[in-house]
Amino acid sequence: MPKVKKTKTPWKHQALTPPESPEEPSVIPLPSLPKVMMNSFLQGPIITHLAPNTEYDPTTISHYITSVLEEVNQDNAYGILAGVTEDGGPVVPTLIFGIPSPNLLPLTLPSTPFQLPILMKQDAIMAITVFDTVWDKDPVYGTDQIELAPLSVGVEGCLDNAGSFGGFLRKPSMPDMLFGITAAHCLPETGQMTNVCSPSSAEITGRLHRILPYTTLQKKDLEARSMLEQYHFTDTGSGVTILDPTEDFQRKTGVFHGRHVGRVIASGFGDQQGLLHSYDKWLGENGHNKFIADPTWNTRMDWSIFSCDPTRFAGNIYDEITITSIGALYPGVQVEKIGRTTGVTEGHVNGFLLQRWVGAKATYEIAITGDKGLPFAAVGDSGGCVLVKANNQYLAGGILIGINTGNNFAIVTPFHLILAAVPEYVWA
Repeated sequence: MPKVKKTKTPWKHQALTPPESPEEPSVIPLPSLPKVMMNSFLQGPIITHLAPNTEYDPTTISHYITSVLEEVNQDNAYGILAGVTEDGGPVVPTLIFGIPSPNLLPLTLPSTPFQLPILMKQDAIMAITVFDTVWDKDPVYGTDQIELAPLSVGVEGCLDNAGSFGGFLRKPSMPDMLFGITAAHCLPETGQMTNVCSPSSAEITGRLHRILPYTTLQKKDLEARSMLEQYHFTDTGSGVTILDPTEDFQRKTGVFHGRHVGRVIASGFGDQQGLLHSYDKWLGENGHNKFIADPTWNTRMDWSIFSCDPTRFAGNIYDEITITSIGALYPGVQVEKIGRTTGVTEGHVNGFLLQRWVGAKATYEIAITGDKGLPFAAVGDSGGCVLVKANNQYLAGGILIGINTGNNFAIVTPFHLILAAVPEYVWA
């Protein structure tokens, strides 16, 4: 890299066009239904996890949620039995529904089981990644050696998607090889041997695009120059346009990407039947609470495994602790998440599964709520590692695969199910 000149930089840029941000969630007013709760405070009802509860039969709850989602029949609508509290009051078990386009209804709800109240919102489940302003808010964080930290990963040169690093795996049959994992939708439309980098192109290019207009400020100027020196630029004709001070201010338009990590080796994306039923058996065998999942229920799998350059391996280290094995995401367990956007957050696994409506049918997902009414995850955290916090130790529980637009719920794919699908891999 040529030596950076000390003259003022005539930075230029042209806008990248991110998708429009989703509308703020709002409660659907249904005055004819007295059981429907509506926001009555500036902050609205606080949604929290519901502890395992034998009072409410999961099958009965599921049948009711399915009947509502069938009537709504909108992709990414959802329903869940969780806790709701207002103004410091008690936690009330509540049927919560998110409907993407409530104005397309009218909706007539049947009587609820167990006389449960209902909270309905304009809301939806979404995959937590897109090239959006989320990537540009903070300076790029990248290290030569990777551990369980808020790091982004993505396809080299791709601005459409990126996500968070989920941890290292090994293959006992190939002891000298290392592998990483993230959510499959973070590496879109990729085949095997697709190049993966960290930090991601979406993060680096998004951040540079944001700070270019402010490089007359010394701090931003230094940050931008540092990024140009650290990260590889590919002239693609689209992306961000600069006059590169490191090469006689030549005009360039393209994308950046971080240091090469490896290549996509295997991935799994789609709905499979009976996964949480088998997961329940494993939970029971290990003495944990169960979700009581029906064997006919479908569950989304969303994972991608990529090779990892051994020189980038620092280990599955979190807060100076080496995470040595996987754990169980059972109802009520306390968890922590590591994601690129929101960093480390705390939450609990909800006692009842979230039902997501896609393609005129429901999938059943393990849901997590943030503690103290705070979001557990946000856009860009997909693929991040969820750690189980139990018996004074941390265990690797799974990876994040989605959230609702209101940031009340995050959904997760357990490591136990991922590694059962690819038994040749183990947690490193």
